[in-house]
Amino acid sequence: MEYVGRTGIRVLPGYRVTPRRPHVVYRWDAEVPPRVFNSLRRRAARIGYLGAADTPVRVRVSDTMPDVEGSPAGVYRPDPAGDLAINVPEEGDLELLDQMFDAWRRHGPGVGRSQFPALRHRVGYRSPTGRAGVDRGGVVAWLQLTGPRAVRGRRVSSVTAVFKDALLSRFQAIHGEPPPVLHGHGFRRTGFDLARYLALPDVGDPRSRGDIHGLALWLPPGSDSPERARIREAAFSLRRLYGYGVDVSVRPLMSEAGASAASPRRWTRTARCWTTVLPVVHERRVSVDLKEVARWCRHAGLPGPSEFRSARAPFIPGGADLAPAEVNRPGRGGRPYSHVMIWFDEPVTGPVVLGSARQRGLGLCVDVPGDGEVNAA
Repeated sequence: MEYVGRTGIRVLPGYRVTPRRPHVVYRWDAEVPPRVFNSLRRRAARIGYLGAADTPVRVRVSDTMPDVEGSPAGVYRPDPAGDLAINVPEEGDLELLDQMFDAWRRHGPGVGRSQFPALRHRVGYRSPTGRAGVDRGGVVAWLQLTGPRAVRGRRVSSVTAVFKDALLSRFQAIHGEPPPVLHGHGFRRTGFDLARYLALPDVGDPRSRGDIHGLALWLPPGSDSPERARIREAAFSLRRLYGYGVDVSVRPLMSEAGASAASPRRWTRTARCWTTVLPVVHERRVSVDLKEVARWCRHAGLPGPSEFRSARAPFIPGGADLAPAEVNRPGRGGRPYSHVMIWFDEPVTGPVVLGSARQRGLGLCVDVPGDGEVNAA
């Protein structure tokens, strides 16, 4: 069937997939003034299709809350720890689309999407078959470093510092005052729940050199969806990191092909055994035993480990063996640090980051293949 409103070429014959029950309800729990409600009804009546242009629909707006609880198709509910991530619109998207269209009319196809902030606002939802999850926080932006010269893993503290400064500056320019979760000033929750700025090195292969190929921004549990979306937008709009002796181009990670070190799959696996690729900075000046490592894990939102090993040097090829000046910040006093390998009774999903310098990316871990049986010998 050809949609009557189409003025372009005919759609080629092919398969079409439609819901078995073609009745979809979007529900908002909000009070709308009568004038606005009537305007919404008139606008909805003008909608001819949703999705592909050859799928005509009829849209109606009602002020009567439909009974969706008993729907055979089930109900999808917003849930930061849900099993789905759905792209949703946000305030300001229409204005930005108008700006993009005006720029295209003036300058033609030379206008690229990269000149405008991303319109992807992914929000967690729980599907009808998904279990209610526990919000443990998560990465909101994966970035890839580009340029002719690699950034050595020994520069991790400088890289994460300039990453943080650039993000705060960019957020200020786009949205105004950055939220305390990004910088810690005026933060009303515990200091263990701040954002983590992660540098992602190339490790694990016998030829790995530990060069930094990517960045990740992790936010703690409890961050609301609009705040996460604004932070993600600011991170994705970064194009250059400059300062502290670092000068490198950066872009959103659009594809995992050829970017194994920056790949989310590299750092979000589920495993029982994890080892540090960047040394963990100890939280206290005490002997490191299983009880102390369990304290690190608890503060990082992880279960307590069943076993651990500790050493001055890394356990994995490409791991960074840093000097004290490369770990401790000037004027803050030196803290002990080491590399660890830890085992959990149950599999743990990454990213796993331990120690008092988690916010600076130190203590980043990677899973050990085979749950570390060989290494434990």
